[in-house]
Amino acid sequence: MKKLVVLFSVLVAVSTFTFAQQSGPKQLDPETRAKVRADRMKENLGLSEEQYKQVLALNTRHAKERQDLIMAHREAFKKQNDNFKSDLGKVLTKEQIEKFEANQNFRKDQMKGRMKNFHGQRPQMNQKASGKHGRGCEGCCQKSGGRKGRGRN
Repeated sequence: MKKLVVLFSVLVAVSTFTFAQQSGPKQLDPETRAKVRADRMKENLGLSEEQYKQVLALNTRHAKERQDLIMAHREAFKKQNDNFKSDLGKVLTKEQIEKFEANQNFRKDQMKGRMKNFHGQRPQMNQKASGKHGRGCEGCCQKSGGRKGRGRN
């Protein structure tokens, strides 16, 4: 019995350590994302095998194009941000720059926390979110009986 308890506690410790090492959502390559999306569409929309092949090809092309756009945009944004910091360094004092960077790091950490909490909250294609009109707005649907600001149910 004692050995069983020790074995169980070791298994719990190993699994906890394994999960602790995983940080954030996995970033999938474009081909994998395209296949996952096509599989989900096949299941939810009842695609035929021919439609599935066409959708998979479209998704693959779209995912690759999107990845290229994201990378190009990311590089341009980083260059613009570096230029801004360089120009800002000419205006601010050393203490002001340190305070500015500390504030930026604080906001960056806050955003990471928000994104971590948000990840995985979207409903699937064939499921409705909560609320009357399926957009997850518990506040407006629950309190006023309809969409907020629309004057109707």
